[in-house]
Amino acid sequence: MEKILKQLYNNEIQILESSYPTDPGYLALRDQFDEKNDLLTGMLNDQGRMLLEEIISLCMQMDSSLDADKFSDGFKLGARIMLEIMEDDPSALRPPPR
Repeated sequence: MEKILKQLYNNEIQILESSYPTDPGYLALRDQFDEKNDLLTGMLNDQGRMLLEEIISLCMQMDSSLDADKFSDGFKLGARIMLEIMEDDPSALRPPPR
């Protein structure tokens, strides 16, 4: 456990940067998005393309904010689970024998 905490502190664990979606459903949706985005971009003038890029950027920022909130909520839930386990079994607070 100490190693993981130290790695987190030293920013050695970078889950978000190292993961890449491999879910076939997600990949199919991404392909559809790219196809429709390219189609729409081709229909727009320069001003319309810039506006579309701004809208997509705003959507990505909103998604990122939601992801951060979900991560935080999940982390808090995990901490609450650990507290409940420790309340039910005080011996869980002791380090394991070496």
